[in-house]
Amino acid sequence: MRKKRIGFISSSPLVKTGFSHSIKTLLSYLYKTNKYEIYLLHQGMMDGHPDFQRFPYKSTGALTQEIVNSEQWHKDQNFQRTASYGNFQAKDFIIKNELDNIYLVEDVWAFPSETYWKQDYFDFCKKNVVLHTTCDSLPVLPQFKEWAEHCPNVYFWTKFGCEALWEEDYEKYKHVNVLHGIAKTESFKPLPAPERKELRKKFGIKENDFLGLYSFRNQTRKSAYVIIEALAKLKKQNPEKNVKLHFHTSWTEQSGWNLDQLRKEAGLQKEDILATYFCQKCGDWNIQPFEGEPLDCEHCKTEKSRITAGITSSITEDDLSKIFSLSDVGLSVFNSGGLEYFNVEGLLCGLPMLISDYSCGKEFTEQDFVYPLDGYMRREPGTNFLKHEGNPNTIVKFINKMYDAPIEKRREIGLIGRKWALKEFSVETVGSIIEKQINDSEYLDWSKYHESKKDYDVKNTDAVIPNGIESDKEYIKVLYKNILKMDVKDDDSGLLQWESNFTNVPEGNNEQRQQIRQKIEQSFRKIAFDENQKNNPTNIKDLIDFDRPNKRGIIVIKESLGDCIVVSSLLKSFHEKYEGYDLYLSTQPQFFEVFEGNPYIHKIIPYHSMMENEMGMIGCGGEEKDALFHFFGLPAIATQKILNYLSHNKSGDII
Repeated sequence: MRKKRIGFISSSPLVKTGFSHSIKTLLSYLYKTNKYEIYLLHQGMMDGHPDFQRFPYKSTGALTQEIVNSEQWHKDQNFQRTASYGNFQAKDFIIKNELDNIYLVEDVWAFPSETYWKQDYFDFCKKNVVLHTTCDSLPVLPQFKEWAEHCPNVYFWTKFGCEALWEEDYEKYKHVNVLHGIAKTESFKPLPAPERKELRKKFGIKENDFLGLYSFRNQTRKSAYVIIEALAKLKKQNPEKNVKLHFHTSWTEQSGWNLDQLRKEAGLQKEDILATYFCQKCGDWNIQPFEGEPLDCEHCKTEKSRITAGITSSITEDDLSKIFSLSDVGLSVFNSGGLEYFNVEGLLCGLPMLISDYSCGKEFTEQDFVYPLDGYMRREPGTNFLKHEGNPNTIVKFINKMYDAPIEKRREIGLIGRKWALKEFSVETVGSIIEKQINDSEYLDWSKYHESKKDYDVKNTDAVIPNGIESDKEYIKVLYKNILKMDVKDDDSGLLQWESNFTNVPEGNNEQRQQIRQKIEQSFRKIAFDENQKNNPTNIKDLIDFDRPNKRGIIVIKESLGDCIVVSSLLKSFHEKYEGYDLYLSTQPQFFEVFEGNPYIHKIIPYHSMMENEMGMIGCGGEEKDALFHFFGLPAIATQKILNYLSHNKSGDII
């Protein structure tokens, strides 16, 4: 029997994120079992990246030259984000590799419904699809609920998201459960006392310096300012205590906290808060007070090469373990988090930990060896997410308690915490669960799916067309290849006919040439759509969720981009006026992205000419129970179908 083909869509192991950290460790574990064919779609990476050769599994990049050379890539940040998450590659990645099991490992918004459970292939394979995601704040995002309703295998990295869904409707969401993110447990461990003493001496950290560590991405949801405020209070209350902080982060990360300014405002000396620096050339690292960046590297003598350690750091996990072990306690202070890896790694290094008592932190603060950070809840503007504001007085109490505790007591707390973290977050624990999931699942026979599609070569109506093609002939050949999936020769009659549109364009008139290209491209997309409908006709009933109790409305907006944008601004009004309706939006596939993520749309479906027949859509002459829709709108009738109102150019004229 063949090996099962297991596919993962996640952050690339070549970058430094929590997801990439987990997936890298997991895939190494699964590969060593020699039981599976492993495939990874690397989010955020170019396909064919040379470093893919470093991995023993089959790698595909989320981005292609066609995508990054497209006009949308350069103009639309939402398009960039969607493409980077792999949503233009995911369907082909799953189907062409004929995967038996699919693991989607990222934030839930990386996996939009239009790419996954609203596609026909998803119904075929969903029993073997696993969403392995994080939930960092309440209220729970609608995407979590939708995924839980459409996918039988939804797992959160900590209990926070599960418990929120269970509390809302346990029967509906009882299949949702916990599957922890994975830590590289073999790298993180307490440093032997002699080595710790020597390293402290090397970096000018005195034996009686009590060091509180926070390792974090410098961003607004990491509450470093609360720790700074706590240290300032502690020094005023107990000036005899030699307490310092160590912030292992990028001190100058864009959109992050200005840590040095916060330090100054709190009245602290620069020696009170240490930073980790590393050399971008030689990789040497050290710990010192913040002196700005970049600095010259004394180790390799390179000028302006030393910066503080952020996500671009070349510091290894083994060295990171040493850095963590130089401190006496860990201070993990955040206002929300899906899984803060510092919580786990600090425990693995034997540090007594103070952790925010919210979101992913609650799974840690339930343990009696973790000190919970209390506080109050606030709302985040825009999202209304609940955020936790830590109490600096509690941080002061924790530091004082640990400062006054015997070293043996701190070591005892640290060893208990390490034992728990090893059990809960090791790849041996989590990997064995995933291994069992795979082994217990059925093989997928993709031939049945292909047979259901009648092996029809579906034309790509929303293909990306790269910019910068100078030759009109080459441009048309790209349209043939990318949209119609056809290779044509230079003497092809169809190609020559399309090319004749440019015969009378004056040389240098790029504006007219571009207008002609756009019209030809629209024609190719229409041809592709019509071909798809002819060879694989749309059954509208298959697109409608009849099992839902709500009434249904449909808005048909075939074209154009401008009309689609205008209509998108009216959907809130529909939602407010037709409360309890499921709204379906019908448009051509190239305009799907205009409406993706709109909270007032239940489902986006491909346009078909029959959808412009209102009597057919609302079931005139038949019984109400047989009606496809109960509301019908064709808002572009005046802009795309029948021009009207042309003679009434005075404001206020009403007929």
